[in-house]
Amino acid sequence: MEEEIDLRDYLNMIKKRWKIILGVFLSSIIISVVVSFSLPKVYEVRVMIRIGKARDELLETGKTVMKVFETKSVLSDVVKRLNLPVTEKEIERIKGKIYISEVGDVLEVKGRGNTPEKALELVRFVAKVILERHELLFNERKFFLKEYISGVENQLVEIEKNIKNLKKKIKRNEQTDSQAKAYIVQGYIQNLESSSERYNRLKVEMHEKRLEESYEATPSCIIALPMKSSVPILPRKKINILIAAFVGLIIGLGLAGLVEYFEQPVNKN
Repeated sequence: MEEEIDLRDYLNMIKKRWKIILGVFLSSIIISVVVSFSLPKVYEVRVMIRIGKARDELLETGKTVMKVFETKSVLSDVVKRLNLPVTEKEIERIKGKIYISEVGDVLEVKGRGNTPEKALELVRFVAKVILERHELLFNERKFFLKEYISGVENQLVEIEKNIKNLKKKIKRNEQTDSQAKAYIVQGYIQNLESSSERYNRLKVEMHEKRLEESYEATPSCIIALPMKSSVPILPRKKINILIAAFVGLIIGLGLAGLVEYFEQPVNKN
């Protein structure tokens, strides 16, 4: 019964103080509308980049790319490409407009601007910087791979010569009654076995590296082109107004309850 009386009192309070509640509610909406329409529009463009691989290893992880785009040198490069003054303020401003995330081996790069054209330009330059960086990494790996293969080939040639020489020495000295020569031949045989094992191991490595060179190296590439959007992502006018309306209603009810409380007569016993 007490709960029903409290609820009835609360409803009576709302009925009595409806002007305060409505005033705060409408004021919040009006302020939200004015602020939302006065804020500058923000447009967003995104591009998807698949990170290249050398064998099963990524050229660069997404986390590394994110860290790279926090460095002053890379951000300065982007600012230069945008034909903007390379200042600390401009670098920080551009940094706040670049958003990079990763899903597996795919990078999602987002760029924001006050116009669709500026957002598109920013994303294109960021993507270009990433692709150029990955191209260097890709070419470096290919270069080192070729250098490695060349080095292994030279080692194989030398080992082949060594094996032939050892075989000749073994054949020349295998028919002997001398204990000393027998020990020497035994040493030649051990060296031959060791050289043969190393030769076979290098041949396997050579085969793997040639496969890596031929089939398992892929450069980074764009898999979803950046598209200019005419719809701004900010400010979110509808959401802002809805939030303002909810907050205004809560504040209005609270203010009405406060006024009602202070206007109640004080009971003196």
